[in-house]
Amino acid sequence: MAGSGMCAGGRVELNGERYDIRTKVHQVSGYSAHTGQEDLLRFIEGIPLPPKEIRIVHGDSHAKQEFATILKTRLPNSKVCIPKGTGS
Repeated sequence: MAGSGMCAGGRVELNGERYDIRTKVHQVSGYSAHTGQEDLLRFIEGIPLPPKEIRIVHGDSHAKQEFATILKTRLPNSKVCIPKGTGS
């Protein structure tokens, strides 16, 4: 399940395991997972309290690795990971 479907509750699969969504999920309008890295960085850095964890789940392997390296440099207090089994 991805995108707006998560806002209604349900489950998500990460690293081959299914998890119930038991948190408040906010939908952000005007945002696309298909935007460029600079727009994503601007979006993430604009969050008032930096996220504790960022999971990169979309894109080809090289792009995800490159983005993770940039995020780790620019947001050193955020845990950045690329879950296994997350394809483009």
